[in-house]
Amino acid sequence: MRRINLSIVFLMVYLFSVVGFCSDGVDRHRKFGPNTLYLFTEPSPGCGYAVLPKDSEGGADGTIEFRWVQEHMQALVRVCAYETEKELGPGKYPLTIFDGSAENGDTPVDWEPSPRGRHPGNSHDGGINLDLGYYLTSLEGKGFTPDYAACTEHFENGKDAWICKGPADRLDTPRMTYFYIQMFSINRELFGGALLGQIGADYYVREAVINQLKSWAKEKKHGATHEILDDFKRVVTCDEYEGWAGSHHHHTHIRLNDIDLYGNLRPAVEKLLQMERDVDLALAGGKPFLRARLLSSGLERAVEAELTGKVAVDSTLRFNADEKTFLYAQKGDPRNRAVLTIVEGPVARQKQVTITAEMPDGKGGQERYSKVIALPAQDPRLYISIDPAQIKAEVARVKGDFLCEITWPAIYGKLVTKEFFEVVAEGKTLEFLAEQPGTQVRFSAGFFKAPFIINACVTTCGRKTFRIPVYVEPAPAAKAE
Repeated sequence: MRRINLSIVFLMVYLFSVVGFCSDGVDRHRKFGPNTLYLFTEPSPGCGYAVLPKDSEGGADGTIEFRWVQEHMQALVRVCAYETEKELGPGKYPLTIFDGSAENGDTPVDWEPSPRGRHPGNSHDGGINLDLGYYLTSLEGKGFTPDYAACTEHFENGKDAWICKGPADRLDTPRMTYFYIQMFSINRELFGGALLGQIGADYYVREAVINQLKSWAKEKKHGATHEILDDFKRVVTCDEYEGWAGSHHHHTHIRLNDIDLYGNLRPAVEKLLQMERDVDLALAGGKPFLRARLLSSGLERAVEAELTGKVAVDSTLRFNADEKTFLYAQKGDPRNRAVLTIVEGPVARQKQVTITAEMPDGKGGQERYSKVIALPAQDPRLYISIDPAQIKAEVARVKGDFLCEITWPAIYGKLVTKEFFEVVAEGKTLEFLAEQPGTQVRFSAGFFKAPFIINACVTTCGRKTFRIPVYVEPAPAAKAE
């Protein structure tokens, strides 16, 4: 075969803007190293929130494998939920933790029967995106129960429309509003407005909360102010063009700005984390307790263990996991804290680990504290990340026709769900599906006259698509004799 004279144009800005919306094993917010993600703390009495035992009908997604968030996201939600219950009492159906990120920082993917992103790609990257089920007054649904939608009417022609078709009549508006007030107050007072990015909510939920904020601001109740109302209107969106209008009938999507955690906002971050520790101490009744949280960085797991609650710093304090090797509290750390590495590797099923803290009781014995925490399943495919530079497209001319082929590393096949070509010519775009990976597709020169564009396309996890444009030039004109 004689290769034609090509200009293979990798339009990098275009390509990476498209790749940025894929579920491809890449944390879009990763910097010099992987983000440290925390598994959202299981609820306890008085904490103000709940979790889903499993994904529910109607798209309420929230299994434990996908509850990974950055530490300050968890602190923000837990503090606001606690303050809401403290102020207004327990609601009938509290705020519920849905999906955060996957453990690798990518947007969560359901692996079976074939990989498919649970959300639009990139929308849940980095541990700074979290879906929260609304405070509700009822879970009795028109089409199914439990129904976590804030509205009874979210059906059209007998099918779930994934958007409220009427008022948010099942929304616990006072508690939802108070939760938002706490969140916007922290954003304004600690972070100068720099923490909250965008918050998605259904139109009818947004309107109900705005009306409640207006009423409370007028009455000067519950910390509502016109400034917080203005912040809420600016940050909370149900914009159709940006994709926020649908699928938020049963949850609000919290997106934080990707702030520098160790820059000039570090004092605000530390204050927020201390507020969360104060919440845990209050939930423990002010008594000493073992605070243990699972974290993961680059899919390597560890447990942060801390003995807290009016306990003096003690150099003899030590921790272990499942009665294995003891590790003494970190020197110079005023928090009586150690980080225990959990050597597991990928695991197919959820497991548990018991964390123990031990110190002399002053009577010749040992004072012991323990806590059992869950280790979610970790699918090996989480280790796969796609480098767009490794996806190649080549075109060759054969007897006047064009042969086009996409190549990529075989391991990518664990995430690739579709391979096809788009031909953009004469004002039309036609799609040609590859029969199997690596298949060459032949385009008739008589059907497509150069110049034209062939987009070599690879779709990952059933979501958005990598498109590599290849420009096919006209054959060079014959030289005059």
